[in-house]
Amino acid sequence: HRWNWGLGIEHIPYLTGYTGLADTTFQGLPAVNYYQILQRIYIDQLSLNTQYPFSTTRRLELGVSGTRLGYDEQVDRITVVGGSVADEALSNVPSLPSTFYTQADIAFVSDNSNFAYVGPVSGERWRVEYTPTFGQLNFQGLLGDYRRYFFMQPFTLAVRGLHYGRYGRDD
Repeated sequence: HRWNWGLGIEHIPYLTGYTGLADTTFQGLPAVNYYQILQRIYIDQLSLNTQYPFSTTRRLELGVSGTRLGYDEQVDRITVVGGSVADEALSNVPSLPSTFYTQADIAFVSDNSNFAYVGPVSGERWRVEYTPTFGQLNFQGLLGDYRRYFFMQPFTLAVRGLHYGRYGRDD
C-alpha cells in the first residue's frame, strides 16, 4: 500500500506568568500586595493525516484536525505588613471561553536534498500548502517554502524563499 496514515492526539499546556505589586493598607497599617498572575492556554487537538508518495522525492499530503483552545488564569496575592506576611489569597479569575476550530490541509512536497551529520548539504526542498480553517475562526493559510543547498567543500551555502500568509475574515 502506498498510502501512509497518521493519527495524532495532543494536549499541550502553555504557561505564562508575571508579577506586580501595589501599595495598600491592611487593618489600618501600610502594606504592600504582591501579585503573581499565572495564565494558561490549553491546546487540545485530534488530527488525521495521510501521505501518498509519487516517487522517492515527491509526495502529496492531506490532513484534517479539530482543535480546542482553553484558557485559565490564577492570581496569588500576598499582603506584606512591615516585612511579614499578613494575608495570602489564591483565586481563579474568570477567563475567556474556549475556542473551537477545524483545519484541513493539502500540500505538495518535494525533497531531493542530501544530508550529512547536521543537516542538508546539497539539493533542494520545496513545499506548497493550502490550509482552510473553519469554526469560530475562519481564514485560509497559504505556504510556499523553497530551499536550495549548494555544496562548496567544506561548506554549504543555503538559500531559502518563504511565504506564509493568512487570508480571510480572521487572519
